[in-house]
Amino acid sequence: MNVTQQQIEVFRSVMINRSVTKAAQTLRSSQPTTSRVLAELERAIGFRLFTRDRKRMVPTPDGIAFFQEVQNHFVGLEELARAANRISQFHDRTLHIATIPSVSFGLLPLAVPGFRERYPAARVAIEVRTFESVVHDVLAAQCDIGFTAYPSDRPGIVDQRLITCEAVCVMPTSSPLAQKAVIAAEDLDGLPFVSLEMNAPSRRRIDEMFERRGVRRQLVLETQNGAVVCALVKNGAGVAVVDPFSAYSFADPALTVRPLQPRLEFTFYVLWRADLPPSRFATAFVDQIRDAIAGQTGRIPVIDVA
Repeated sequence: MNVTQQQIEVFRSVMINRSVTKAAQTLRSSQPTTSRVLAELERAIGFRLFTRDRKRMVPTPDGIAFFQEVQNHFVGLEELARAANRISQFHDRTLHIATIPSVSFGLLPLAVPGFRERYPAARVAIEVRTFESVVHDVLAAQCDIGFTAYPSDRPGIVDQRLITCEAVCVMPTSSPLAQKAVIAAEDLDGLPFVSLEMNAPSRRRIDEMFERRGVRRQLVLETQNGAVVCALVKNGAGVAVVDPFSAYSFADPALTVRPLQPRLEFTFYVLWRADLPPSRFATAFVDQIRDAIAGQTGRIPVIDVA
């Protein structure tokens, strides 16, 4: 990584002045030259230092961290190069995630190992919450990003679709249903059924699907998350419909997973505050999730990855 004294001086001046034009005037240089040197620095260190808000230069979280190092080590270019490398690798930084249970059991475990391998000095803190609590944590800036299975209509929240997949039916392997390649909704008529809790958005959609087809289930148990549903089903409590990530993350010889007809979609979303766009750190983690999902499409019924 080759960082020059000129690049550091330009960066420092732009940080202080919040303007390329004013920085150029301070350095007795031209605006195009200042912009070019700043761009060369960003290419050299591998991350963006600023975003533009109209005519103002707004430092990124990485830019603020790098500026602190510049202030502390303005004459130590080798130390700055090492600091830039630490920042680019998210050294000693913690990504705070709020998530609903099904994502914590199904999606996140697919991504964390690869992310840790790529950024071994980074830390990830995962808090498992209800849907409303995830939205609250995002709005209160108590987390960097949130994951839900339903979009939020709250002002100040941006929700981006992450993945759409097909629901599956789970049953004990000892059940006669396990002999079928595909489970129709009508196959579950009259059977003991383990359900997600009533206020889960996916619960309402599952119930509506069975109601439309006139299927009457014996609702014997309900719980908050898909992993617990699978554990109950495995031990003979009944059958269930869950998202595929919860089902396949609970791989067990005593549990059989089958496609469901009619098709029922589950969509997962990533949320952030509208005035706090995801940092490079958060974006890297979301990209890792997408890469991990792509590696599972032959096993898990994924319809679309955003």
